[in-house]
Parts: sequence; structure tokens; C-alpha cells
Amino acid sequence: MKATGESYYAISQEFRPELASVWVCDNVLAHLEPDLPRKSLAQIATEIPLFVGNRVGEFWGYFVTYDWFLMLQLYGGLPRLPYNLPTYCRELRQEIDRLRLTEEDLPTHHHKHNALTDAQWCREVHELLRLKQQKP
Repeated sequence: MKATGESYYAISQEFRPELASVWVCDNVLAHLEPDLPRKSLAQIATEIPLFVGNRVGEFWGYFVTYDWFLMLQLYGGLPRLPYNLPTYCRELRQEIDRLRLTEEDLPTHHHKHNALTDAQWCREVHELLRLKQQKP
């Protein structure tokens, strides 16, 4: 999700739901948009840099280590990342800890494990952290 609110959302056609754990089925797959067409990983890998645009994007996530690992896998590793994707993702959780914020300080997150609502929530948290850092 861009700072402008513009978002990119894609669902892979290449995953095998029968191999997913019960937790993944209940908490991730159950929240996928059922009417959206599925895309190949190659198509998703092509569309992400197009969405980011011509300058190197800044990516933020919440407990994002594994998500970024999967992003790197999508491109075949760090050396093969498109020029406009950063080599690392910034971690909201670390910033929350560094600023000594509690869960009560954060915006309410109602729909966890839906990629689009997760991204919207991360954007809200990022904005909150930016404002906290600006205060003396």
C-alpha cells in the first residue's frame, strides 16, 4: 500500500491449500477474496515493481521477516531483486518497541491475516510512529 492509499493485492494460483496447516486455513485462506482471479507467481513478480514505480520503494511490515523472505524467494534471491525494490523491509514492531509504545497505543486491527487490511493497518501504524518521532 502506498502512502497515497493506492494498493496492490494479488492471490497466487500456485499454492496448494491441501498442504496448509489448520491455522493457515482458518486464519489466512479463509480471508482470501473469493472472487478475485488468481495469478501466476511470474505475473505477481512482474506487477509488484510496476506498482512501486521508478524509485526505490520503502517497505514496512509488522513481524515481517518471513514475509520479506518470501518476497526474496519470489525473485530468486537478493541479487535478483528488481532495481526499485529495497534489499530489506523495515520492521514496525521494532519501532514500536524502540518508542516504548504498548498495544493500547496502536490503532485497532479488526481483520488480522487479510493482506489488504493488514497493509492498511500497517500504514496507520507507520503514520502514528512518524508522528511520535516528530514530537519532542
